[in-house]
Amino acid sequence: MYKPARPHEIRCSFETVLWDVDGTLLDTTALLVDSLRHMYARFFNRHPSDEELKALIGLPLRRQVGEYGDPEAFGTTAAEVEAEFLRYYTAGRQRERPIVSVIAILRETRSAGANLGLVTSKNHVEAAMTLPCLKLGDAVDVTITADDIQHPKPAPDGILLAMSRLSCSATGTAYVGDTVYDMQAAHAAGVHAIGVTWGAGRAPELKAAGATSICTTPAELQTLLLTVDPAR
Repeated sequence: MYKPARPHEIRCSFETVLWDVDGTLLDTTALLVDSLRHMYARFFNRHPSDEELKALIGLPLRRQVGEYGDPEAFGTTAAEVEAEFLRYYTAGRQRERPIVSVIAILRETRSAGANLGLVTSKNHVEAAMTLPCLKLGDAVDVTITADDIQHPKPAPDGILLAMSRLSCSATGTAYVGDTVYDMQAAHAAGVHAIGVTWGAGRAPELKAAGATSICTTPAELQTLLLTVDPAR
């Protein structure tokens, strides 16, 4: 069971902890699946399974839009498809659920002195809609979206940019995420890749994608990231 530690008793196992958003800090998997299903049915007459849709979570929206080819070949535009995805997602935003225990762990790593960053596949518009519900305030030092880099996840660019802005080393950095793209990006960046299973990914897939550690519960993540100072 997750139990918060007193701030003066804890220290973080890493100098820097970078976090994914969807599926890691925020329960959005079902809403994202439904939004993608709506988009593909309306514009592309495609009806992927839930598992196929989950496998696309973690990619930037522009990649998801092009999954079945150039939208213009289907009589539409990428801008129109993206706008409809965002409209549908926004209409269901009451289904977004911050994962309170994980956000508490993030705050504990801050109290323990770690640098913190968000590296998300959301674009600026998506991030502006979603991040306020996490109520992180000034707990996070840097936020990198898909619009901030040329090559989003699974490329390591977002993680590398966050590390550059925080002036931290790969050996002292962990990245926490729930998809294979998170693990591939973290592995390519040379950081400790922590896969969590309460989002879109499953443990075997995350491990195969390069996860250094797998956490199936927030309590396991807390144990991995934080240690209690025995001198206290």
